[in-house]
Amino acid sequence: FEYLIRNSYIYVDKTEFIYQMVRKGAGSDFYFISRPRRFGKSLMCSTLCELFRGKRELFEGLYISGTDYDFKEHPVLRFDFSLLSTVSYEAFLDDFRNEVRDCAEQNGVKLEMGQPSSMLNGLVKALVNPVIIIDEFDSSIAEAVSKGQKELAELMKDEFNAFYKVIKGYNEKIRFLFITGCTKLSGLDIFSSMNNLSDITRDPDYAGMFGYTEKELETCFGEYVDDYLSRDGLPYKTKPELLSAIADYYDGYRFSQESELRVYNPVSVGKLFLSKNYGFDTYWEDTGISTLAVQVARKADLITIMNEELSLTTGCIKNFNLSELLNPYIDRNTAICLLYYAGYLTIKDGDLDIISFVYPNTEVRKTFGSGLLGTYSKNGNELASSAIGFAKAAASGNTDGMIKQISAALDQTAYQLLTRPETENPYHIFTSAFITAAGFLQNVEDSGPGGRADIVFKAGRYIYIIELKTNGGDAAALEQVEEKGYFRKYKEKARRENLTIIGIGISFDSGKRNVASGSAKVLVE
Repeated sequence: FEYLIRNSYIYVDKTEFIYQMVRKGAGSDFYFISRPRRFGKSLMCSTLCELFRGKRELFEGLYISGTDYDFKEHPVLRFDFSLLSTVSYEAFLDDFRNEVRDCAEQNGVKLEMGQPSSMLNGLVKALVNPVIIIDEFDSSIAEAVSKGQKELAELMKDEFNAFYKVIKGYNEKIRFLFITGCTKLSGLDIFSSMNNLSDITRDPDYAGMFGYTEKELETCFGEYVDDYLSRDGLPYKTKPELLSAIADYYDGYRFSQESELRVYNPVSVGKLFLSKNYGFDTYWEDTGISTLAVQVARKADLITIMNEELSLTTGCIKNFNLSELLNPYIDRNTAICLLYYAGYLTIKDGDLDIISFVYPNTEVRKTFGSGLLGTYSKNGNELASSAIGFAKAAASGNTDGMIKQISAALDQTAYQLLTRPETENPYHIFTSAFITAAGFLQNVEDSGPGGRADIVFKAGRYIYIIELKTNGGDAAALEQVEEKGYFRKYKEKARRENLTIIGIGISFDSGKRNVASGSAKVLVE
């Protein structure tokens, strides 16, 4: 934060949310918030550190400088648990001890090396009204789980529980506690027994604390928008067109079912405006828990989680536990929970009992689909090229091109990963992942009066209804679409929006593990 301010970088002012937490009479001074990776959690931690160090000059012109906040200096203990080793328990413990020791030294306290919890106890005891900031509290456990290190994950959890028990014991002494993570883990002492810890993850008052709102995007990055529109040869010619494209690619994250506010991915927006010729791309990187999410999705029943809309009870979300991901079979609810926490799914709608989820935007759909395809792939670049070709063909109504790109993608797929090739399921999963990687929303096993269509999605001015067969013939697949009337539920939408409905039948050869034949027919024009 200090570096950004002193070097005149763009800083999107989020200090109004900080003031909500730190002002006198705000209630609990202990807060937890979960957000996906690369959403600015570490920057928020840095901002809080400088605030509690009393560096008033850094906040001149920001919202909090115009409030009654006193900028009183406090000792600050900042821990970054993403830095803890997962090579072994001993290495983890060494790093944990060093984190506590380094915090102590920064505050002029000398500690004897011991268990992290006992070291923290001595440190807090030596300070007056300290502030504790814990960034990425779940990162090391998530990494251990992603490696299948169940015993190490349990040992880590024990150490953290002892650590948090110390914090709980000093409730009255600690001025402020702020914890960030990508998930909320049940079974940790800090959540099960710290009664004054406020979980603001889905609190409507903090829905805009991370990410950029539409107003912030236009206000803070207006010069970049103007620069884009002043250049020749770029695809979007007007401001509404450009802003609509940015929203389609990077907006759509909704963090509270009680607030309609949606935000843009901050790292993706930044990289878009800094890229050569403002190239739209999937800038959100798959690291840490995001990689784990793709691994889990592959272990779960993919057909049930590739749909346009998914729902869970709020109890499932609250009780999510990373250790469940070590099981050989991952149930649907656990997979959806992780995809939500990792940022692949976001809140569409809901109440206190049930929340429905969707993919937030085109970038996420492509990233998730590409991640899944990468687990099948012999050549990730070729698969990505095929997905781009499929998207272009679908947008123009070129059904032959669509079928050819699915076949080309299967050519790049590791033979042994298409298990049980005599059944329809592996081709259904692969095709759904491929369509997701191309950036399209889809309904899988789409129910209607006549039965269930395998895949339905919209691209440009077209609605596609795809039926898949193995060793059964594309003509039979296409005939099924017509006879069972899968298209009828979309006729009114097609009329209202001037869309064309096309049925596609694809047959797969189980011996070659690729497309045998495909055909298409306009059903509603």
